[in-house]
Amino acid sequence: MLHSYPEHLAWRKKHFLEPYQFGRSQILERLIQKLSGATTKACFENIRSLFGRIPPDETVPLLKDAILRLIKGDPASRTILQNTCEAAGFTQDPRLVPVLMEAAVTRSPMSASGIHAGVQRAALEALGACARPAQAPLLWDWFFDRKGPAGLNMMGRALLLRSLVRIQGPGAAPNLGKILADSHLRHYLQAIVLEQSQKLCEQGYAAQVAPVLAPFFQEFQGMDRFMVAAMLHQGGILQGTEVLRQTLAKAKGPAQGGLRAQMVLALGKGPGPHWVQEVLAYSTDPDGGVRLAVVEAIKDKKSPAVAEALEVLAEDPVDQVRRAAMKALLAMGRRSALDLRLDMLEKRTGAPMYRALNDLLAAGDPRLAKVAARRVMAAKGEEKFLWMRVLGRLRAPESVPALLKVLQAPKEALTKGEDSWHYGALMLSNHPEAAKPLMKLAAGPWKKDPERRPRTLATLARLLFLDDFPAAGKKEVLDFLLGVVADPEADPRDRIMIPYAVLRRIGLDEALRLKRIMLRAKEPHVRQGLNDLLWEFY
Repeated sequence: MLHSYPEHLAWRKKHFLEPYQFGRSQILERLIQKLSGATTKACFENIRSLFGRIPPDETVPLLKDAILRLIKGDPASRTILQNTCEAAGFTQDPRLVPVLMEAAVTRSPMSASGIHAGVQRAALEALGACARPAQAPLLWDWFFDRKGPAGLNMMGRALLLRSLVRIQGPGAAPNLGKILADSHLRHYLQAIVLEQSQKLCEQGYAAQVAPVLAPFFQEFQGMDRFMVAAMLHQGGILQGTEVLRQTLAKAKGPAQGGLRAQMVLALGKGPGPHWVQEVLAYSTDPDGGVRLAVVEAIKDKKSPAVAEALEVLAEDPVDQVRRAAMKALLAMGRRSALDLRLDMLEKRTGAPMYRALNDLLAAGDPRLAKVAARRVMAAKGEEKFLWMRVLGRLRAPESVPALLKVLQAPKEALTKGEDSWHYGALMLSNHPEAAKPLMKLAAGPWKKDPERRPRTLATLARLLFLDDFPAAGKKEVLDFLLGVVADPEADPRDRIMIPYAVLRRIGLDEALRLKRIMLRAKEPHVRQGLNDLLWEFY
């Protein structure tokens, strides 16, 4: 039980034949104890992230108790405290804010500053995940030493500042000005203030940040001055605009290409459309990086002059410039340059065809998927491999049906060490809409197929890790895979390996379900495999 925590952790060792018998509360206590880190890297990483997959009402009291005990405990347990703070961050629960503040100033006799740096970093990063905007005033008071646990050093303030910007967004801007106004804080934290100000500007809050930076503009030097000028220009303050113009006028020759590119990109971020003509003047610059900066600066602007410039840049000899311009034209609905590439794709061979294909693929033209779907079945070897790669990359209606046809056809060799079944299943891992047909095939015609079934199950497991796969779809796939584990007629190898493949998606309920499956399993190696997994990770 936790009453002995955090003394030397002496959770009893299991006998290799002992069945896993823990219940829900015992698993939670065991998870807290396993944060000692005295385990494999995979096990440790899974345990930390697991706290984000268990209801906070169950885990927060345990984590809170563990952190408080560790703060007062043996200094040798500081690494365990660091791990526990990291786990607390996964819960994203605001109730942990007070104990994380206490943990961030935990003393360590082995540290020169007196603060344990690892614990401090873990606690303050966890604060950024757990705290809510309503708690930000409390944290700012702590930052400025008005109230809160004593002992926050400058390194801690730098970490806390990042967390506060994450918590508050543009609401943090006025306090950034207060830091710049304090000479002591500015000396140590100016770089962090500019870093976080730039991040807010990239998120679209330049109007809130620029007025805060403007009073201090003359005090910045070197590249910091250019950075602040760009943010002022983005916020509509002409003082910054003039600096960008003057710098551009002086940056001549090949050696200054990188600086010109930065200034062009910054100039294009100004509010309103009236900066476009100034940026377009650099669309014929001899430096490819500058021309790429022009494309990035104008790609969201809507005007005939911009479209005309992009049409010219879509024929640029530099691949990155040409493809960025075509992607921008596609977003505008202008397809003449892309139509030319499609025509080349149909009529040319060799290097011109591959160049056209890569241009279309980089631009993300969905019409390329139609060409690939039409040609993939007849293609052989490396050409088939190429069309399958196109279908895997492009999220188009034709992609999934075409790749499924490849999987349902006889297996073919594509390249050295790669075949059509393996590569087709791998490419389907990029398409959430492939989940339903793959589950149907895995439960039906491929249930006894020794080659396609494991590939299909592996693809379903990979789909669980797509960020844009809806939660309801992920739950359906996870239930299906755990159903395979529970199926006594399924291949024993699949029943053992699936839990490892979906480990970072298994919560406490799924772990208990695996325990019930283990207790019912008749095959000794399945029972032992699931038993080992539960002992190791839960």
